[in-house]
Amino acid sequence: MVMIRIIIILLFFGSFLILSCQKVPELDISYTEVKSPPTGLIDGIKSYQTEKAVIKDLGLDPTEIETIEDSSSTPDDRRPRFDIKKIEINYEHLGYDGKLQFYFFNNRLMQTMFFPKQYDKYVEKLRTKPNLRFNDKRKAKIPPYTQVWLWPDRDRRLVAWSDIRLDKEFDLWIMKYS
Repeated sequence: MVMIRIIIILLFFGSFLILSCQKVPELDISYTEVKSPPTGLIDGIKSYQTEKAVIKDLGLDPTEIETIEDSSSTPDDRRPRFDIKKIEINYEHLGYDGKLQFYFFNNRLMQTMFFPKQYDKYVEKLRTKPNLRFNDKRKAKIPPYTQVWLWPDRDRRLVAWSDIRLDKEFDLWIMKYS
């Protein structure tokens, strides 16, 4: 009986030692790393692009861009970097006009949100895309890392494309540091 207890204790501490020596993925997050491959967002715009790259790739004039949000960590903040910027432009997608917002987390494009003027007709057209199959929660996944969701709320009707890796980093930062 004593021998069994000793074996159980050794197994417990051995397991603890092995687990404590392994890297925990969440502890290795830099919150600024650019991962490969990027994933496609609306119209093939790629995640992880910088704001300057998005502006250049779309051929935008700075006067066409409205800054919705721009907040940065202070230099004396001991937490990892947490810079958020959201910009908006007039945009047409699938023949429908609206506003397109770009959401950057530490200067990496994390999400695009399209606010079509004719939401219902736009969503009807979007649902005809062969690579988009929405579940009962109005979400669809596109490989490798894109999630698309419909938001039919009366006040903020939008469709969002997001890189799930950056979403997880963002959520983890909020859980750990806010």
